[in-house]
Amino acid sequence: MKKIFLSLFIFIVSIEYIISIRAFALVPHSASTSEQVAIQNSRDSAMFDTSKGMALPIEEAQPVVLSSTTPMATPKRAPMFAPSPKGMYTDGVYTGRAVNAYYGTVQVEVTVQGERLISVTFLQYPAGRSTSEYINSIAMPQLKSEAIKAQSAKVSGVSGASYTSSAFKKSLAGALNQAKNI
Repeated sequence: MKKIFLSLFIFIVSIEYIISIRAFALVPHSASTSEQVAIQNSRDSAMFDTSKGMALPIEEAQPVVLSSTTPMATPKRAPMFAPSPKGMYTDGVYTGRAVNAYYGTVQVEVTVQGERLISVTFLQYPAGRSTSEYINSIAMPQLKSEAIKAQSAKVSGVSGASYTSSAFKKSLAGALNQAKNI
């Protein structure tokens, strides 16, 4: 008896799956997502004729297309950090404070020329451990590049170099605060 119910259940699930695939395949590719949902819902209800109490073949089901006059907008991703405006800093060389990065200390020096950040130099960074040296050989150029591009200390951290990234941002912020036009 259990085998019969199990077989019947598998058969019904299989049929429902096949019907849903065939019904969804008829959705026009040019339809928006909301239109596709409306078409699918209308097909689901149209496949069962309540007056006769029986299912109709999929070819007889007439979908109702709800058209949308406004296209669905694609959200635009805003940049994570906007660059600081030009002319925010006074020309010169400024040194940030030394910040503990757990495996060592990070301290940077920045050069401002033409009222823009043009270079970042690491005065101190975690070294002495092969892992720290390897990680920082990758992280330091990325952090420098991002800082110059952003013209601020609002830079993304480098994956795998969380401590160095955090300490870099703090030291850089201190140096740039000294360079700000007041």
